[in-house]
Amino acid sequence: MTLPDRLRSRPLRRSSRRLSPEALATARAKRARDHLARQRARDRSRLARERSRHAQPTLQRARLRVLGVISFSLAGAIGLACAPAFLERAVLGQAPLERVAVQGARTLPAAVIANRAQPFRGQPLGAIETDRLRAAFLLEPWIERARTLRLPDGTLVVSIEERRAIGRWRPTADQPIELLDAEGSPFGGAISPAGEVPLVLGPIDPTGALPEAAREILALLRDEPRLAGQAADLVLHLPARASTEAASAPGYVLELGPGGPRVLLGRDHFDRRIARLAALLDAEAAATRTASWIDLRYADLSLIHISEPTRQLASSRMPSSA
Repeated sequence: MTLPDRLRSRPLRRSSRRLSPEALATARAKRARDHLARQRARDRSRLARERSRHAQPTLQRARLRVLGVISFSLAGAIGLACAPAFLERAVLGQAPLERVAVQGARTLPAAVIANRAQPFRGQPLGAIETDRLRAAFLLEPWIERARTLRLPDGTLVVSIEERRAIGRWRPTADQPIELLDAEGSPFGGAISPAGEVPLVLGPIDPTGALPEAAREILALLRDEPRLAGQAADLVLHLPARASTEAASAPGYVLELGPGGPRVLLGRDHFDRRIARLAALLDAEAAATRTASWIDLRYADLSLIHISEPTRQLASSRMPSSA
């Protein structure tokens, strides 16, 4: 027995003569409980230290596994990014650019597109950057997208996507004509590949694109067989922005060829009004050829203003309404 134990036990022995057996048993039971509590606390502390020692290697192994996966993924991504360039240089070698094959050309002649690669002819294909090749083809305004493929036999394959022209555009009479793509944005390509498309006169939106209503009218004219045949002679006049919301403004005006009548289309219901115009041209061709203008802005009434020398006002009721 240690000295502290002997010191703690002495008062108990001195007083044991004065304590009753019940009090003595209670004191001994309390001392046993305190000793057991201290022993349990020491055991819990020892178990916690052992768990911490075992957990640290497990956590380290988990971290190493995660780092290994990340490193492997990064190495694979770098390899995939570098492999094409390495393989191209290894496979293509010093093969010079000799031929250009064009895919996707519908409007432009293939020879015109292939000529864009003329500055690169004779250069080793493995040394020509694909970005420079694509940029050379995108200099042609008609080409919207371009992809290139270099072959070991000295052939360059070019796959292009062309713009689709929906109309010709002239903001004012003294300005040159530009083309309008499917989004209504002007582009400066050659006019001749556009084929027969209507002419659009007037300033466009400040955003630089044709208004949505004008694009709708051009689409309706293209889909209407009676009008699509004379698309090259059609002229669509855009409304002046200052008077677009005026109740008396004619809105969009369609001119049916040189010397032909002007058709007032208004500002809405274009599908019904274009259909009425096509029916009117079939039913009253003689009257429309000599008319000055045709007003389609009324629900079921088409007003035809006859030109000189008769100068009279004719009206025609159509079965459809707008």
